[in-house]
Order: sequence, then C-alpha cells, then structure tokens
Amino acid sequence: MTQINVTAISSSSILNLGDTHQVQPKMKGIAVQKEGETFQGDLKFENFPIFQRKANWPDYQPTSNVQKITFHHNPTIHVKQVYLLALSTSSIFQVGNINHISSEARIKHFRIILEEDEDEDEG
Repeated sequence: MTQINVTAISSSSILNLGDTHQVQPKMKGIAVQKEGETFQGDLKFENFPIFQRKANWPDYQPTSNVQKITFHHNPTIHVKQVYLLALSTSSIFQVGNINHISSEARIKHFRIILEEDEDEDEG
C-alpha cells in the first residue's frame, strides 16, 4: 500500500500521481509585513511593474541530437511512503514522468516599519 502524507498545498502548487505531458503553475503574490496596526490599503498587481514584465526564459536550443532508448523492467511506479510538510508557490510533487515543466512565481514583499521617535533617542 502506498501512503503519501501532505500537510499543506498552496499558491498554485501541484501534487500529481502518474504521467503528465506539461505543467505550468504560475503564482502572483503581494506580501505585506507591517509593524503596529493592521494594514489598511489597496494593493493591486497592475500597480507594480514586476507583475507586467514578460518572463525571461532561456532560449534552449540543443547543441546535438541525443538518442535515448529506455527499457522498463517493471512498467509500474512503486512508492511506499512519502511525508511532505508543504508545497508552496508554484512547486510540484510528481510521482511519474513529466515532459515539460514551466513554473513561475512572482512575489512583491513590503515591510512597513514604524519610525523611531528621535526625541526618545536623545533623552
């Protein structure tokens, strides 16, 4: 019997059992860490250039032809036990073959820190 235990999967992540031709998980996120009161604002993806830019994927051109011959002694996949704490932000857990993977994650982080009172530092 196969057992896969996963605590959490989030943010465009994939858990897949079996063969897959193509996967393209994509994730956009805005993370705000604010010191003090709760953040009261409106942040939109279109306000930040990082989310509008095209991905800069490398132009992969094989330099030579590779011939591959595969002989499967046993055509099935056996996994006894897997423990995963978490899959997050366009990650993939795959048991099987994948022909093409193209993952993308873009996160804009903000840290809003309270200013220190200069008068307190002088006293």
